[in-house]
Amino acid sequence: MEIEPSRPATRVRYAVIAVCVAMSVLLYLDRVCVSIAEGYIRDDLGLSDQQMSWFLGVFFWTYAIAQVPTAALSERFGPRVMLGLYILGWSLFTLAMGYAGGFVSLLATRAGLGLAQAGAYPTSGLLVSRWIPYSGRGSASSLVAFGGRLGGALAPILTSWLILAFTPLSVPVAFTPDQIRDPVGFVNRLAAANDPAAKPTSVRDALVRLQRDFASDRLDEFRKLPLDEQRRELAELLNYSLGNADFVDPAWRKTLPLEREAFALLDRPRESLSRDAELPRLNRLVMEAVLPKLVHRLYGQGWRPTIVVFGLLGTLIALAYWVIVRDRPDLHPGCNLAERELIGQPLVTEAAPSIPLAAMLGSFSLWCMSAGQFLINVGWVLLVTNLPKFLDERFQVPLADRGTMQFIPLLVGIGGMLLGGQLTDRLVPVLGRRWGRSAILSGSKLLAVGAYLACPFLDSPWLVTIALAVVAFSTDLAVGATWAYAQDVGGRNTASILGWGNMWGNFGAAVAPVLFAYVLAWSGNDWNWVFYACAGACFLSGVASLGIDATKPIQSAQT
Repeated sequence: MEIEPSRPATRVRYAVIAVCVAMSVLLYLDRVCVSIAEGYIRDDLGLSDQQMSWFLGVFFWTYAIAQVPTAALSERFGPRVMLGLYILGWSLFTLAMGYAGGFVSLLATRAGLGLAQAGAYPTSGLLVSRWIPYSGRGSASSLVAFGGRLGGALAPILTSWLILAFTPLSVPVAFTPDQIRDPVGFVNRLAAANDPAAKPTSVRDALVRLQRDFASDRLDEFRKLPLDEQRRELAELLNYSLGNADFVDPAWRKTLPLEREAFALLDRPRESLSRDAELPRLNRLVMEAVLPKLVHRLYGQGWRPTIVVFGLLGTLIALAYWVIVRDRPDLHPGCNLAERELIGQPLVTEAAPSIPLAAMLGSFSLWCMSAGQFLINVGWVLLVTNLPKFLDERFQVPLADRGTMQFIPLLVGIGGMLLGGQLTDRLVPVLGRRWGRSAILSGSKLLAVGAYLACPFLDSPWLVTIALAVVAFSTDLAVGATWAYAQDVGGRNTASILGWGNMWGNFGAAVAPVLFAYVLAWSGNDWNWVFYACAGACFLSGVASLGIDATKPIQSAQT
């Protein structure tokens, strides 16, 4: 029998949870950063919108499919080795993405990212079940999940800041011929601006200022030129206007989807802008806003080093994880007997049994959890995919404000994440494990239903943002209880059980954009029906969650 002098319990468990939180922040940084850099990646590699949709979507499929297999590997070989390899693996895939030379290599790195990240949360859940006392599992789980939401909220800010930092004033702003993506489309836009019947807009005003030598009667002549000559001629036209101090009208800042840097330059007196760097840079950023998808963007060269930085950061976190974490408290040299007794977990000395697939398929409670996660992700994913598009189409929100409005719901969701874990831990002693988990899982979804149903009646983008912040808060309120349920019923197969639920949740995330596109096409681009669809998904998720029973362990998955 092990005997130690009476000493206060060490706090190694806090360090284990802290490094898991850091891992979770990185998880979402690497996952979400590409949605901000997507336009620059497309420009740089000359990809189509369809190719970019494949690039963005392939992650959800590989991430979902690999959930259970990667969780089973963690149960078989231990969370220290496997999660360390997962962190290192997805960081290397992120690093490789920064060097992608075309669509195939880009798609492969994104698919690899999904495969490697799939085991992260299930393995973290396994670590929580081994390192945290039963009474604190919900809170610890919500902290780890909080890291992901924090990473997702920080990703737009950090990515845009790094892309800007890697595109300094010293970068040449003059257009080269190969930066003209669609010469004929470009000239067609110039000619259309000369039509007397065209509606007066800031875009038309800018095009008129550019079209000096491209009256409509030159179109046929221009189309006969070789492609290289077309691009050379248009690059010369744009470069002529780069140094024009009167090219930009300050009123355009209210109507053009400009980059943040352009707003900062517009706010300064024109005479204070340096003519060799700042003025040409402002003019180029305005030209890019006037000619979307027709010319390459200045920030296109900043996305690669940005992605590389995130990849390198991941290798450091993988190293920290390997140094700090052990599979069990009894294997950690810094964890004393008092802490092990406080944790109160029995020692697990052998590998987990194989995945109890038959028992999982036969568990009504687990199917209810899976359905609940699938459906709530259909409702939640709108916040991280289509929200900027909605704000642009419904309210014509400027680009800078769109980023802020997307950030706010994710930030508010963090509060729900932290509160939900503590709430389920406090409800269990009062309501019992069955309803201490299920009540919060179901009730939180019904709160999201009310928020979504309010959106069609709100006539302000900021009011809609507040309603969607309620959706994010209520959705994240249930995350701690979801993890705790998997730990309650999973035993040594906790990672597999959590991975199973995550798999269905990510299938919901993969299906949602397709569903939204179908609803918009069917309704004539009426976003109200998208909100109704999200409300319906959240309602059904709440109903399904009523069937979750944390008192019924998955058979043959006992500790």
